[in-house]
Amino acid sequence: MRLKPSRMWIVEKFTKGPRKRRLGALVSGSVELTMGAIDNESRDILLEQGPKSATTPKTRMFRQRLQSLLRSIKLTLLAHILVIRSDTERPKVAVHRNRGMVFLHSLLHVPPLFGAITLIVLNFTNFFYTYGPYDSTGLQFVAKLHELLMQASISAILLDLIRRLAFTSHLPFGFLFAPTHTSTVSYLWSLDYWSAVSASAVSWRLRLVTGLFAFFAIALAALVGPSSAVVMLPRLITSARDFSTTELLLERSPSATFPSTLTSGSNFTLPPMFLIQIASLSITPQLGSLQNLDWDLVVQENLTYADYWPFSSKFTVLLEETEFEFPKGLVFMPGTELGARLIMQYYRDINFGSNLEILSHTDAVIYSVEASHAAVSVRCNSQFSLEPNDTTTKLQLPNYNGTGTVNFGSLADLKDDYERNWMHGTHWVLAPADSEFSLVALIYSETEEAGKRTSNNIDVHTCGVRATWEPARYELRGTSEMRTVQSTPLHLDRPWQASQISMSMDWVHQLNYIMDTEGGIATPKPFKEFVATDPADRVVTPSELYLATIVAKAVASTYNTTWEVPYICSGPYAIFADCQQGETCPLELDIASTSCDNLKTEVRVSGYGYGITGATVILSLLVLFLYCTLVLAYLVTVLIRGETSTALDSPAELVALALQSKHPKHLGNTSVGIETMATFRAPVGIRVNTEDGFELVFKDDSRPDSSVLTKVESNKAY
Repeated sequence: MRLKPSRMWIVEKFTKGPRKRRLGALVSGSVELTMGAIDNESRDILLEQGPKSATTPKTRMFRQRLQSLLRSIKLTLLAHILVIRSDTERPKVAVHRNRGMVFLHSLLHVPPLFGAITLIVLNFTNFFYTYGPYDSTGLQFVAKLHELLMQASISAILLDLIRRLAFTSHLPFGFLFAPTHTSTVSYLWSLDYWSAVSASAVSWRLRLVTGLFAFFAIALAALVGPSSAVVMLPRLITSARDFSTTELLLERSPSATFPSTLTSGSNFTLPPMFLIQIASLSITPQLGSLQNLDWDLVVQENLTYADYWPFSSKFTVLLEETEFEFPKGLVFMPGTELGARLIMQYYRDINFGSNLEILSHTDAVIYSVEASHAAVSVRCNSQFSLEPNDTTTKLQLPNYNGTGTVNFGSLADLKDDYERNWMHGTHWVLAPADSEFSLVALIYSETEEAGKRTSNNIDVHTCGVRATWEPARYELRGTSEMRTVQSTPLHLDRPWQASQISMSMDWVHQLNYIMDTEGGIATPKPFKEFVATDPADRVVTPSELYLATIVAKAVASTYNTTWEVPYICSGPYAIFADCQQGETCPLELDIASTSCDNLKTEVRVSGYGYGITGATVILSLLVLFLYCTLVLAYLVTVLIRGETSTALDSPAELVALALQSKHPKHLGNTSVGIETMATFRAPVGIRVNTEDGFELVFKDDSRPDSSVLTKVESNKAY
């Protein structure tokens, strides 16, 4: 069949220039050709570009953009099904200078970027999801998908940098395959990477920028996966809620609620079995190390209104600084009166509140307020086999800092008090005026010699007791049947001077009476003597903890014996209704103040959601923030530049590029593998040859035709 005149233009096109040898059989004039003699590429061009082609320019542009989009998001299989119909490769544009194409290629980064920003916002806004435990199995698959999308995004950004450098300049050969190692951290300590970083033939600025960027991208790709999983899974959090009740009305002023001086009129009551509970804080071998012991104990309050509003107090007992000469027992105890005010506010909201959430999820509701709690610390020193009438041997009181002692007096000077207090074994004495302690406790016991007691000598444990009011956060939580009040130390950014509590002997003597009538242990052992005891015989609490707990509870529960059920204002439970409340206390609460009686209350609910809840979450959010910063910076850069490319974005395409490149003989034998740093250091670029094809060209290549190689042009098909 003779070629029609309307198609003779294809003959002229393929008999000129570098394509002449592709159609060697094609001649001008009257040469007869069958359609089968024309290869697939010319037929495609004929169908799309011929004068009578069925496709329009708009259709061709749409196909090109669709194909480029699918290629940029790694869906070339779909592109083959929808767009490409030929069996051979057609010319393609390597670099698009078109912001529309830039926008299409940027769509790859949108889903992972949107997911990362969403996770950051959810965690920074403390998003509350559900009250009960949440089955997060499905989210684990979502987190994995998000990881893969972010890694693909990072890989595309790194590839764009490497490809741009290869098109416009030369870069070390070891960097050329960096994008294919985005998910392989071992590349960072490979011969490829470090050879490229140390390639002296390339400018140090290019090596520094490329090396640091590759390091950052690959490290980030390794971290985005676990970071996404950490911040995506809901975890136990507390979330603030707005309720009508926002202030806690005190029965007394702060100076009366947290008294700095305890006198004979300052009565207190310890809950039943409290001393026995404290005494049974035995440390068994199963607890392991005795360093920095820490307990959270709960005791039910025995207030006169406990039948109306039952609650328990949860307090913290610590034995810290055990490596010091004199270890310190430390107890944080919530004030019972303030705890009672919280419980009354809670029941008021439960019974009369209009918020459905608090009625439906009472167990999840947490009331909190910033105030002060009792903090009591004790250090003890032991002296053995003392003569009761000895006036020369002085009792040694430990210094508050835990190192060294000071003279306190002789046992003979305290003989009368010792004999009077022998029945309960503990003698309380006011601390010296220049001491940082509030009180001194002397614990007596007869000296044991060879397993037998003798009345001639006495063992004395001298303990310094310091009691203060310190800033704390009170929390009321638990079930609707039994709520628990707990206080935790509040580490304030603002300066805070702890208020030391002074005690009169009349108030202190109540401790002896309580210890004698309520039970307990008469002769606890200090920690160092306790540690020296056989573990099987450790049946009592170290005296540092025992004394600190007793004093802390006594201080925290002062005034409770005279406080009846408060029917405030207009009737039972109407604690806040129709009341003329006084001044609201500032956040910087001064417990010596007498001009305020309202504390700001925060109401929260516990459940599962998102929030900044620990170092792991913070680090994970930082990783996602770095990813978002990288992607946003890249998108802004490419949109301003207006250029994009999808060329050479897979290992197969790099291999195809190598197949049509000249063999660089100066590299030596590289067909089996590369073992020298010099090869990876060799500068390499991608250039256009005389046949409009790409070649991988080394800068040191000395072949004759290297001078005719040109750089890649925008919007040109190759």
